Amino acid sequence: ARSPPARTIRPRGQSARATAGAVRYNPTAMSGGGMVARLLAADGEVGLAVKVYHKVNLALLGLTPVALAVDSTALSFPVDMGLAFAFPLHGHIGMNYVLTDYVPKISKAALAPARGALMGVTALSILGLVKLNLEGPGVTGTLKSLWRGAK
Repeated sequence: ARSPPARTIRPRGQSARATAGAVRYNPTAMSGGGMVARLLAADGEVGLAVKVYHKVNLALLGLTPVALAVDSTALSFPVDMGLAFAFPLHGHIGMNYVLTDYVPKISKAALAPARGALMGVTALSILGLVKLNLEGPGVTGTLKSLWRGAK
């Protein structure tokens, strides 16, 4: 697979001259290319990241009320497993946009380590939510327990 060309990150509507000191990065050069680089720089391929972000957002919009309605039924496990992956993925892509905007203002060299740390947080979030679904009451059951009285 061919690496995408390096691109300049600049706020919408600003010319190249206005952002002469803007950050230039190549998302696949950061970690040797391939899938790992795409996951680390989830905002690197703007078209794909935006599409995935919006589709996950729509899925969460539909799954969340369904999860509350089907708690303690046969459908609750698959819905909870969907939520266990969708919430962290949504947060991962969104936080990558935040990292891209703000970390280079502090240190350009800190962007790759920040993305690596975010990948770790995302992976731990997925693992924790999956464990909650497999060994506990599930994502929905846990959230609903906040409103249930003590037994």
